[in-house]
Formats: sequence, C-alpha cells, structure tokens
Amino acid sequence: MKRILVVFFALLTFSFAESHLMRFADVQGNKIVFTFENDLWLVEIDEQSFKGVAQRITRSNGIERFAKFSSDGSKIAFTANYEGNNDVYLMDLNRVDRTPIRLTYHPHSDLVLDWMPDGEHILFRAAREYPFRGHKLYKVAATGGFPEKLSVDRAGLASVSPDGKQLAYNRISREFRTWKRHQGGTAQDIWVGSLDKMNYKPVTTFPGTDNFPMWYNDYIYFVSDRSDGTLNLYKFHVPSAKITRLTHYNDYDIKYPSIGDRYIVYQYAETLYLFDLENEQTIKLNISVPTDRSMARLKPIDGSKYTGSFALSPDGNRVVMEMRGEVINLPAEKGPVYNLTNTSGIREKGAIWSPDGNNVVYLSDK
Repeated sequence: MKRILVVFFALLTFSFAESHLMRFADVQGNKIVFTFENDLWLVEIDEQSFKGVAQRITRSNGIERFAKFSSDGSKIAFTANYEGNNDVYLMDLNRVDRTPIRLTYHPHSDLVLDWMPDGEHILFRAAREYPFRGHKLYKVAATGGFPEKLSVDRAGLASVSPDGKQLAYNRISREFRTWKRHQGGTAQDIWVGSLDKMNYKPVTTFPGTDNFPMWYNDYIYFVSDRSDGTLNLYKFHVPSAKITRLTHYNDYDIKYPSIGDRYIVYQYAETLYLFDLENEQTIKLNISVPTDRSMARLKPIDGSKYTGSFALSPDGNRVVMEMRGEVINLPAEKGPVYNLTNTSGIREKGAIWSPDGNNVVYLSDK
C-alpha cells in the first residue's frame, strides 16, 4: 500500500510541476492566456505566489496563437487555422458553450494584434491587397461583419492609443525571424501618427530592432536590442520622447510581449515572465500545465515519408539514407535493412560511404 501511495504522489507531483515552452501569451488582471501544444490555455495567477494551474480551453488539430483578452477579460480573440487558413476567431469565456466564432473569411493569413480601445473591434494585420507589398491593418467587429481597413499604408505590429486617435506601429514585419543584432534593410523602427491626419513619422532611429509597440497611457512600451544586442523592454514617453530601459537581460531575448491593464507578459528563454507596470519589477511565473502529453506520446511513424540525404555504396548494391534523424542502410533490391545509428534524441545526417565500402561517415549533433 505504501508503494502505491508513493507512486501516486510522485505522478501527481510530476503532473502539476512547473511547465515551460508557453508562447504567445496575453494578460488581463491576473488572467493569462497562452499557446501550449498548439492549443490555448487559460490560467488565473495567485498574485502573492505568482503560481497557477492552467486549463486547456481549445483542443483541435489546428494551431491557435496570438490570443488577446478584451478589456474586461471576458472574451479572447485569436488567430487559428481550423479550416485550412489563418483567420480571426472569438471565444466568449462567460458562455458555457465556448465554441470559437469565426470572424474573418479571406484566403490570406490574418494575425490578431489587439483589441481596439472601444472594446468592440479586433485589430489584425493581413496582406490582402495585390500586389502584396507588406501588411496592412484592419479591424473587425466582435459581432462579425466586413473588416474595415485602417488609414495607414502598411504596418506589421501595431498598437492604438487609449483614446483611439493615435497609432504606434512597425512598417516591417520581422518578429518571427531568429536573426540576432540585425541592422539591415528589414530592421524595424516604431512609427507614430494620427489615424485622421495620417501624419506618421518614426520616433525611433536606432539602426537595429525596435518592435512590439504597446501603448499604455502616455507611454509606448517596446522591445529593442539597442543597448547590448539582446532584446530588452523599453518605454517611450510620448510627450517628451524620452526612452528608458526597463529590463537588463544579456543572454536571451524577450519574445512576444503583450500588455494588459497592470502587467506586460513576455517569454524569456523557455519561461513566461510578468513586468509590473506600476513598480517596474520583473516576476517569473510558475505555471503548471496538466497535460496528457499526447503530442509526445510514442507512436509508429512511416519513416519513408521523412527521408533526407542519401548515398550509394561503391558497388551500387546498397544505399545509406537519413530517415528521421537515423542513418539507415538499405538494399538496392532485396536484402536486410540496418539502422546504423539507432540513437533516440540524437540526429544523424549526411552519411557517405568510404571508397572501399567498409565504413560510413556521417554528421551527428551528439
């Protein structure tokens, strides 16, 4: 009996241990929504311990990402590809039936950016117009209907001022790239201007990356690698144009920040953090994700659909081929098949034969 209880306790502890690799998060109050295992999860954080246990709120073969809370936290807008295309969807958390409602129907990919300050429309970007010279901004009503284009010629990431009159945005979309310290032609600046007057101009001139503008009161929070080549959080004071550094990471970049009413949530390394807007302190979150780990469950795979480089033996009777990270020795016609590496968790590729056919040389990330 003791053994059974110990095993049960160990499994329970493992299931509710701190989880990682949560992405594309948003925050409102003490609620956080994020993407994990390509689904959306919702968690209420204890603001004393900053811990919480998440619950899965979507489960599908599609991918949900860039979820954004409405200002009262009752609804979530997000991008999903349920029907083969990336469109804007809406979920009402107050309803027993939380079936996502589709809001956009266009063959181009729509990416949710935020809610408009009126709380009735969702801001998203898309490259719907031919020729496809960059993204444009649109808003769609939470109740559905035809999207309306905003008065800016091109924009990627964007944020509207609290009064709904001003726009802060990046003209270039490069946030999914993994380049470090990029200062080329696709480096991002933050532009600001009036939606009515369309008098947009850059407010940052750093040759590197300034992206993810987030308007909050008189400040535009953003991410930049201007200090030491690592993406950190900064704030731009709109009346004075003063820029202040807020975080001081020198190894991993801040990724995919999103602003709420009291916090900014962001990904640092493999973990989510909060930035308290009042006291300007960073807080590491301890979120447990009780998942069935279905994505990691062992299952048979048809290796022939996942082949890579190959090389014929000197006599032409056999071939070595990369297959799902293993080096496989196959006959040209009939004969035995050998897995030469058989190393789970290690990738091998680029195998070639020695001239005498007695050895095989390959690359490994061991």
